[in-house]
Amino acid sequence: MISILTRLSATGTLRISDLANRLGLDRSTLSRQVAAAVTAGYVSRTTDESDSRAYLVSMTDEGKAAYRAVRLARTRIMVEMTRQMSSSELDQVSNALPILARAINSLSTSVGSEP
Repeated sequence: MISILTRLSATGTLRISDLANRLGLDRSTLSRQVAAAVTAGYVSRTTDESDSRAYLVSMTDEGKAAYRAVRLARTRIMVEMTRQMSSSELDQVSNALPILARAINSLSTSVGSEP
């Protein structure tokens, strides 16, 4: 569910088909995940006025708050992890980050998602 919130926070409202494409998922899989997110109150699903067969998905205020909470928790974990590292280990992590970013961007592009 966090991947849905992450993507919607970056893009705003999307059609389910576009969201599925950007996440590299098929529509039926994403539809189930969106249904769960709707039930949880994190996203809303509305009919696309330009095509009544399509649905638009957007984050609710509750979804935005949940996304911010997850980001804050992840940031706190990263801060704690880096506090426990030596200078040498921090240098190694710092040097590895561009390599990881390239790999993630490459993978994202290969599944039809934006980085």
